[in-house]
Amino acid sequence: WLVGNANYTELNINANSRRKTKAFGHPVYDYQNGQRSGPVITYLQTALTRPNFRLQSGTWVQRIVRTGNNATGVNINGATSTISLKPNGRIILSGGAVKSPELLMKSGIGDPAVLTTLSAANQLGSLPFSQWINNTAVGAGLFDNPNTFIEMFAPTIQAYNYVHENPPQADQDLYLTKRAGNYAFAGGSCSFWDTIIHADGTVAGVQGGLGNAGYQDYTNAMTVTMNIYGTSGLESTGGGLDYLPGTSGDVYYNNAQDALDIATFIRRLFDALPDTGLTPSNLDPASTVSQIVS
Repeated sequence: WLVGNANYTELNINANSRRKTKAFGHPVYDYQNGQRSGPVITYLQTALTRPNFRLQSGTWVQRIVRTGNNATGVNINGATSTISLKPNGRIILSGGAVKSPELLMKSGIGDPAVLTTLSAANQLGSLPFSQWINNTAVGAGLFDNPNTFIEMFAPTIQAYNYVHENPPQADQDLYLTKRAGNYAFAGGSCSFWDTIIHADGTVAGVQGGLGNAGYQDYTNAMTVTMNIYGTSGLESTGGGLDYLPGTSGDVYYNNAQDALDIATFIRRLFDALPDTGLTPSNLDPASTVSQIVS
């Protein structure tokens, strides 16, 4: 469908990582011998042999303990205990775009307006106002890749739904005895990219992928999910998360051009659907760009 009807070029996507216009390929996930690989299999195994390294699992860091600008440790597990630093110790926050700012804010480092909200909700512990560090850059510019699910149906599709709690016995046995079969690899079957060029010459990147099963109300044996993302060049950014329960408003997705770009991408894909036997189940394939946006 994508190669034949939509004129995408099938590529080795790792070897052609800069090709993002009408590019199609099969993802090579980080698996070894039928098991998920990555840093846990590589770096961690050598790190565990070092005398100055200790992995402490089952630990939830609540906040950094500090005196002024100097960190002295971290509160863990609901601040019920503390791991203290040695005099020349350092703390590295590596919780990603959401959790690292959260730790800084709950340590009294961030936008005063957010810190005020957190303090009122007893999220700063006993840290007094005089110890707050004003840094409005913390949490600013938050960016997410908005994801749209399109459920694709065709009589020829053979969907496969991973059920890790109680998998089919034959698939379970094949994996446990030979590290083979459906559970020896991730479910995504392909990825594809395109670009949207705006009137002012700026470019937005968009990406799609096909999964192996449907979603929510569309989980029959002949439906799979097409995931549609906005990637590079999108304008939606946010900030001001206070990390308290509640709605996020427009924190993640607040620029009309981004919605238009994603809708344009979907419309292009739908234009290539005739004669493929594929039918979107949760969005009318005749929808215009403006209808998709709305």
